[in-house]
Amino acid sequence: MGLFHAYLPVLAFAALFRDTQALQNTDYEVVRKDVTTLLHQADRDAADFSEEARAQALFAVCAFADEALLTSAWVHRGRWARETLQRTLCGTVNAGKEFFDHCAELLHAMDRLTGTSAGKQPSAVPGKTAEKTLLDEPIELTQPIASPAGPADAARTHELANTARRPFLSLRPARPVSLPAGTSLDLAPRHVADTEADTAHPLLLWQEEALALYGAALSMGFCGQYYDPAARSRLAAIALESLEKAQRGRIAFSELSDNARRLTPEAYYMPEAARPHRGLHLTLLAPLVLIPALATLLLYHTYNHTISLFVAEWVQEFGAGSF
Repeated sequence: MGLFHAYLPVLAFAALFRDTQALQNTDYEVVRKDVTTLLHQADRDAADFSEEARAQALFAVCAFADEALLTSAWVHRGRWARETLQRTLCGTVNAGKEFFDHCAELLHAMDRLTGTSAGKQPSAVPGKTAEKTLLDEPIELTQPIASPAGPADAARTHELANTARRPFLSLRPARPVSLPAGTSLDLAPRHVADTEADTAHPLLLWQEEALALYGAALSMGFCGQYYDPAARSRLAAIALESLEKAQRGRIAFSELSDNARRLTPEAYYMPEAARPHRGLHLTLLAPLVLIPALATLLLYHTYNHTISLFVAEWVQEFGAGSF
């Protein structure tokens, strides 16, 4: 199994939990156990990949899961903030920023390995140039959040940051990437080396897969340090850039129209209000059931009355003829 497909279920679970109101009272232990099980399964499925590759993928899904749970209406999100995945598994409380640092590393790695160029910068590889990405540009937030004074209040600061982020999340489109109806897309990179770049750079495969995972997290609604309204357009552009480079330009997302079926976890989950009805609604079934029943009842009483009159007349005539 590829790196992308191995870790994608963690993203899907977190997005499903975030978007499902009925799950917001779920016990903390249940959620923790389910997430841990998915992470262990992902690690087993990606056992053929290097430790570096699995670490990149783990960071992406941990950052996404933490943000999804902390920005949901889950009753136990405060407890989760004290035991976040990024803190227990990745050793950080600043995944909202470091996520984009990891993403930038992967974007530049793809540039170096494939030799792509657009707005060029000096590259670490002799004779090559690397593309300047949107992540290289500074961002100015209108509502910055102060760093924690020490490890003791790091979790509390993290919770406050995500709580402050919630109003913006409710306003911004949670799923910035969209595809035209009828488009079939497999985000995961190819598993067979079919280009010279694949042959020349055997590590390219896992870097493609990891970048696709970061792009998927962004398309599912991760915002991290870009929670501020002023940064929404930058966030959407980074998501597009990540997905396009993970596909090596095979799909130009930025050129697609807005007639969309969205690239989101709706492939795994559809809100109840949006689900197609399977069968007729009760209000439509009622006339179909009641009308035949009433007609049958009326017919029964009519025949019963008619037969009763007939029997009464027959008995009367029979009695009159007997005496």
